[in-house]
Amino acid sequence: CGMELSELVPHLGTIAAEALQSALAPSHAFGSPHRRMIDAGDSSEVGQTFLSASPGQADRNVCPTASNAELPPNTEPPPPDTSTATRQSDGGHSPTITVIIPTLNESSHIAAALDSVAQADNVQTIVVDGGSSDDTVAIARNHGATVLSTAPGRARQMNAGADHADGRFLLFLHADARLPAGYDRHVRRILAVSGGAAVPQVTGAPGGAGVPGVVAGAFGLRLDGPGVGLRLIERLVAWRATACRLPFGDQALFIRSDVFHAVGGYPDLPVMEDYELVRRLRQVGQVVVAPVPVVASARQWRRRGLLRATLTNQLCVAAYRLGVSPKRLAGWRRYR
Repeated sequence: CGMELSELVPHLGTIAAEALQSALAPSHAFGSPHRRMIDAGDSSEVGQTFLSASPGQADRNVCPTASNAELPPNTEPPPPDTSTATRQSDGGHSPTITVIIPTLNESSHIAAALDSVAQADNVQTIVVDGGSSDDTVAIARNHGATVLSTAPGRARQMNAGADHADGRFLLFLHADARLPAGYDRHVRRILAVSGGAAVPQVTGAPGGAGVPGVVAGAFGLRLDGPGVGLRLIERLVAWRATACRLPFGDQALFIRSDVFHAVGGYPDLPVMEDYELVRRLRQVGQVVVAPVPVVASARQWRRRGLLRATLTNQLCVAAYRLGVSPKRLAGWRRYR
């Protein structure tokens, strides 16, 4: 979330009040009329609306057993398939996977992220910059990435990249993270285009080597620093992502392009866009976790402290679930 704990604590009473107001308001299932969020700072409803799953559906069995959410850890993915069956239908030349990286002043990290992407074949790389004042754009171009420019905002940037993507699968990578070796094999296997298997329908079960009903996935998370505290955070993330089926954006979400567009892409929210997207995806199929991790920067934990960063992130999620508007949450957070 990015907001400071000291900024959130004075508003806990407001959060509780909004929780009651949200509980009394009618809710709607995914795909039905928009759910209206209540802004804690205003006396009226916020004009901003977005699609959301109802608590009765999106949050039913929030933490089921992990057996249906995680792939067997010792299952080796097949080698990459370069047949035309795995490519888009426009002559067999479009890449199967499009990696989309939103950036804003990431010159110290973007080269490593792009190097990790380049280890795979048949991959398109799109960097969507939100107005960097450093060398981010130049570094991305030197690495052969397609560079787009948009107004800043992670959801807006990632949606812009998806709109320009040629790949059948979309992989959203944070600029301070590095993909594991063989990531493309895991993506293709999990999303069921391996060995020429047909792409499943959103609510159907795929054949071939795919996992039934899977529409999206993510990787595990490893933080790039030593210490028991970081290892504990990694374990908590693993539990949330597998048992609760709620991987977040720092785990490099990958999604079938048709499903991504069918659910409306990332909601145009200032915060919590990845959380809301995963909730939507869970309405149409399984979201699973690959048995290998991305390596992500631990900078937010180093900068704010392990306990403070963890508590503020969880309080941000809790406040959102209680009905606090993303607009208000964004007002609480400290821009980094």
